[in-house]
Amino acid sequence: MGIDMQQIKLGGVAVAMTLAVGLGGYWYGASSHKPEIVPVVKTGAGLPAGSGFGIPLITLTSAAPGVPVRFGPLDAESTGSLVNLQFSTKVDGRGREVALVNGDLMLPVRFGRNDEVPKQISIAYRNGSPATVRYTGRQGGATFNIIEELLVQATTDDEQTN
Repeated sequence: MGIDMQQIKLGGVAVAMTLAVGLGGYWYGASSHKPEIVPVVKTGAGLPAGSGFGIPLITLTSAAPGVPVRFGPLDAESTGSLVNLQFSTKVDGRGREVALVNGDLMLPVRFGRNDEVPKQISIAYRNGSPATVRYTGRQGGATFNIIEELLVQATTDDEQTN
């Protein structure tokens, strides 16, 4: 009984093909199933070019209706202004304004007539504070003016006397 070279060659080819198919499948799975990232870019005087971060789109779109998803605080670096981004299905993405309430920027999950998800979000700063938010999508974009609202916590008479 000698070593059959033909069987060794066929075995080597089978191992090489299995390895190639396995690596190809891994590459395909890893590249085609990456989570889509929505870049959030800060723009304005005094900010470094391209400053910002990314949010996984699935985090925004898979939240329960009415339950906000919050990121932050977002530092405008040289401005000293800290802002939390709060995404909610309750915010109207067809409007022209969004609210900044006590440091929380209330943002829609979807925008426009077609309820499109954003592919990029740009926050423009003016005089150290966020002034506008621009959503860009596949079918267009929308710009929201930021209206600052301050909520004052009510106190009871008992709290005031203590």
